[in-house]
This record gives sequence, C-alpha cells and structure tokens, in this order.
Amino acid sequence: MQQLPIAVCFLLIGLVKAWAQVPGVNITINDDALKQEDVGRAIEIFKRACTPLNRYWADIQTIDVEVSREFADFRLEKGWKANVHVMVRVPDNPRLVPRSDRRIGAIAGHVLHYSLGGGRNPGMFGSKRVSQMLCGMPINGRGDDTFKSIPDVGFLRYD
Repeated sequence: MQQLPIAVCFLLIGLVKAWAQVPGVNITINDDALKQEDVGRAIEIFKRACTPLNRYWADIQTIDVEVSREFADFRLEKGWKANVHVMVRVPDNPRLVPRSDRRIGAIAGHVLHYSLGGGRNPGMFGSKRVSQMLCGMPINGRGDDTFKSIPDVGFLRYD
C-alpha cells in the first residue's frame, strides 16, 4: 500500500474541514416548474462555477434559494420559465472573503444576488457589482445585471 506524503494528508484534512463549514442551503419552491432535487443539483453546480467565491464558502453565513415563475423579459429571452434566485450572505467581519475591493467598494455585510436558469442559454445573472465580482463576471458600473454562461445547468428544463 502506497502512503501519502504528510503534507498532502494535512491539505486534505484542511479541505474537508472547510467543506464541513459550508452553510446549508435553504430552498423555497413557489412554482412547480422545477423539482427540489434539480434545484439542489443546480446550486451545487453554481457553488463550483462561482469563482472566486467558491474559495470562501466557509465564511458564508447563509445561502437562501427561492424558485418562482420567471417574469423578467431579459431572462425569458434566454428561454427561462422559472427563476432560481440565490441569495448569499457575506458576514460583516469575514475571515476569508475580502472586506472590500477597489473596483466595487465594500464586500463585507452584503447579500449577493444571483439568478440561475436553464433553457436555451443556461447560466446565471449577477445583479449587484459585488455579486458580479465574486463570481468572476464582468462588473457593470451602471448596476445592470450581467450574464455568465454555465452550460452544466442546461438540465434545468421546463417541460
């Protein structure tokens, strides 16, 4: 049996501890277009695709998800019929998440907002500059939502 170097073992232990501290996800479904297990799967994909935030999950206080019928024209144009709205709360005194950024200002204490959807153009929209920055999206200085393609959420179908 081959043994792992001690440094690798400590690294793996650290990763397991960080993932153990990831907050639970509270999901509220207000529309029957999507199933609970599909929403959960989409959130796991979002958590991996949202870089650099995916390095800071141990710092996040809460993740709340609300699923409702889509109404916004710019998301309907992507073929979305349901909106998976993700709200991620950054603590007031984060240990890992930067407290501020020169491009956007304060980060600490913000609630980040994202909308996920499948349809013809699967991906997510970030609705605040801080949300956009923490998911590696273009930062819109005018406050408009920006889009990030996430093909892996294409399974969200609305048949």
